[in-house]
Amino acid sequence: MTALLELFDRTPDLMCTHDLDGNIQSVNPAACAALGYPAEELVRMNVADLLTDNARQLFGSYLHTLRSTGQAVGCMEVRTRLGHSRIWEYRNVVLSGDPPVVGGMSRDVTECTRTARTLAESETHFRALVENGPDIIGIVSTDGVIRYHSPAAIHALHYEPQELLGTSIVALAHPDDRAALAGVLQREAAGAPEAERVDIRLRIKNAAWRSFEVMVKPIAHGTKVTGLLLTARDVTERKLLEEQLEQAHRVDSLGRLAATVAHEFNNVLMGMLPFAELLQRKAPSAELTARATQHIINSIQRGKRVTHDILRYTQPAQPQVEALELGQWWQGFIAEAQVLMGDHIRMTASVEPLTVMADANQLSQVFANLISNARDAMREGGELSIRVRPPRCDEVFSFGYVPDPSRFVQISVSDTGTGMPPDVLRHAFDPLFTTKPNGGTGLGLAVTHQVVMRHGGFIFAESVVGSGSTFHIFLPKGTPVGRAWTKGRSADVAARRLMIVEDESTIAEGLKDLLGERGMDIVLASSGGEALRMLDSAAPDVVVLDIGLPDLDGTEVARRIREQRPRQPVVFMTGHGDTGHKSMLRKPFAVGELLERIAEAERVA
Repeated sequence: MTALLELFDRTPDLMCTHDLDGNIQSVNPAACAALGYPAEELVRMNVADLLTDNARQLFGSYLHTLRSTGQAVGCMEVRTRLGHSRIWEYRNVVLSGDPPVVGGMSRDVTECTRTARTLAESETHFRALVENGPDIIGIVSTDGVIRYHSPAAIHALHYEPQELLGTSIVALAHPDDRAALAGVLQREAAGAPEAERVDIRLRIKNAAWRSFEVMVKPIAHGTKVTGLLLTARDVTERKLLEEQLEQAHRVDSLGRLAATVAHEFNNVLMGMLPFAELLQRKAPSAELTARATQHIINSIQRGKRVTHDILRYTQPAQPQVEALELGQWWQGFIAEAQVLMGDHIRMTASVEPLTVMADANQLSQVFANLISNARDAMREGGELSIRVRPPRCDEVFSFGYVPDPSRFVQISVSDTGTGMPPDVLRHAFDPLFTTKPNGGTGLGLAVTHQVVMRHGGFIFAESVVGSGSTFHIFLPKGTPVGRAWTKGRSADVAARRLMIVEDESTIAEGLKDLLGERGMDIVLASSGGEALRMLDSAAPDVVVLDIGLPDLDGTEVARRIREQRPRQPVVFMTGHGDTGHKSMLRKPFAVGELLERIAEAERVA
C-alpha cells in the first residue's frame, strides 16, 4: 500500500477519484499542478466544475457510461484556474467499494491534439488546393512513370484516371519535345539543387497538341531522390497571344524599316535625278559633267551606306578577328575619318600603340558610324577627340560595368555637339531609332553596338545636352604580332581576260565598259549554266561571279568551275549579306575595289 501511495504522489500522470455523481474525492499533486488548484479546494468541487462549456454538455453521457459499463475512455476539455483550456486524455474505471468510487488516470494531450488538428486542417486545405486548382500537379517516378495526378489532369487532357496512372509522362509528350523533357527528368532525378522548367506539348485525348509549361522538382528522403514533383500549366493561349504580339512587332518594325528605307532612297534618287537630266542635255560642259557625276557618285555612296547598314544589322558578318595594332590601323583610317568629318570640325587623337583582337574592316565601320553621328551633332562646327588607353584592372566607370577592365583596350570617341537628353540616350543603340531632322536609317549605332558585342567587347554612351557625347568602346586586348596593318593593297592586276557572270544586264554592261577602258577583254554570261558552257572556250584569267543567279547558286557554280579548271581564280559579288567568301564584293562597289579583289584572287590561286 505504501508503494501505491508513493506512486500516486510522484507520478507525472494526472490521477484522481470521484463518486458516480462526479464529486471529487482525491487528486494527486500532478493534477493539482496542472489545474492550478490546491487539493483541499479540488475535493470540494465536482468534475463538471472543471470542464469547459462544450465539455460540460457531454458530462452526463460520461457518467452514464461509467454506471452502465464500469469504465470510460476518451478526451475531455478542462479549464485551469487561470482560464486556460487544456485537453486531457483519460482512462477511468469504477472501483469496487461501498459506495463505488471512480478512479482514473489522465494525460495532458493538448499540444498533440492541436498539432494533429492543424495537420488535418492543413491536409484538407492542401487537398482542396490540389484537387480544385487549375494547374496539373503530379508525382512521377524517377524514370517518369505517373504515380499520382490531380483532377486538373483529367480536365486538361481528357483522359480517364486509369489511362494516366502507370503511363510515362515522356510518352505523352510531342516527339520533338521528348528529349528535352527526358533530360530534365534525368537531371532532377540525379538530385539537381534547383527546380527546372521545360516547355512541352502534350496531346489532348482524341484532339490536337497543347502547350504546357512544366516545373520539375525532386522529392527526396534524406539524400535519396524517391520521385519527382511536376506542376504543369496550360499556356497554349498565352503562346498564341505572344506569337500574335511578336508578329505585330515584326510587322511594325518592317513598316518602320520600309518607311526609313523609302525615305533614304527617295533622297538618294533625288540626289541623282536632276544631274542625270542635266547630263542628257546636248553637249554639257566639262565643268557641269564633272559636277553632275560627282553628285551622282556621292548619292550612290549614300545609298550604299544605307544598304550596308541594313545588311550588317539583319545579316551580321562574323568578325574575322586578328591582332590589330591600333596606332598603325588609325594611320590607315585617318584619311577616311577626315573626309567623313568635313572641314568645319577639328580632330584630335591620342592613340597609344596598343593591340586589340578585332576585324579591321568592321572596326572601320564602327568608327565611320560614330564619326558620322558626331558630325551631324556639330553642324556649326566643333571638336572630335579620339582617345585610346589601357584601363586599370580595378578601375570603376561611371557609365557602366566592365568586368576585369585590364583585359580590354578602351577607345573613347567624344564630340562637342548638341548632346542627347536622357530619354534619347536610353534608346541610342535601338535599331531604327533616329532623331536626325533629315531622317536616317537609325541603324548606325545599332550596327556599332552589334559589331562591338560580337567582338566580345562592350560599348557605352555618355551625353549631356549642350555639352556633347562620348562613346566608350572596350575591345579585347591582343598580343602584338610585329606586322603592320594596311588598308588594302595596290591593285596590280595581271588578268587581261575576265568572265563576268551577272544576270542584271545594266550591271554587266557597265562593268564591261569600265574594265574595257582599262584594256581588258570581257566575256559576259547571264546565268550559271551559260558560264559553265562557255568556260573552256572563253578561258578567262579570272571569273567575277554573282552569288544570286537565276538558275544556280553562285557557290555551286564556283564548285563546278573548279572541277573543270582547279586553279581558276574566282571573285564573288553580291547584293545580299555576308556569305563567308573572303573575296566577296558587296554591291555597289567601285571598279577599283573590284581590281583589288581580282589581284587578291590571282595571288591566292
